Amino acid sequence: MRGTGSNSLDFDAETTAPLQEEVYPWVVPLTMPAPPEAAFAESLAALQGMGLEIVAEHPQHGLIEATATTFWFGFKDDVAVRVRPHPQGALVDVRSVSRVGRSDGGVNAKRIGEILRRLSAEDQ
Repeated sequence: MRGTGSNSLDFDAETTAPLQEEVYPWVVPLTMPAPPEAAFAESLAALQGMGLEIVAEHPQHGLIEATATTFWFGFKDDVAVRVRPHPQGALVDVRSVSRVGRSDGGVNAKRIGEILRRLSAEDQ
């Protein structure tokens, strides 16, 4: 559970988007050809397959919340996956943020990449 002083999972598009696009241009929503319900199930399975702790599942809102804990120091990172209907199936957004600190050494971007890779592999 996130405490006071934690970094926010909210995406500040005005400030963060240009920086994210410059450093991690591949961190973009994924369009899946599956219906939203199936994309939600695949997203949940991907997070579980990575060993993340599922904190909340809200299929009616297309939202999954999870926690990743670092091996060495036990730091917590929060992950949110949002699945929305899309004309071609489903649109999946992934967010991952460290609860504390300013720099994560790219760990959260790598985690997002792994989630997107697993979901893309499901489409093959």
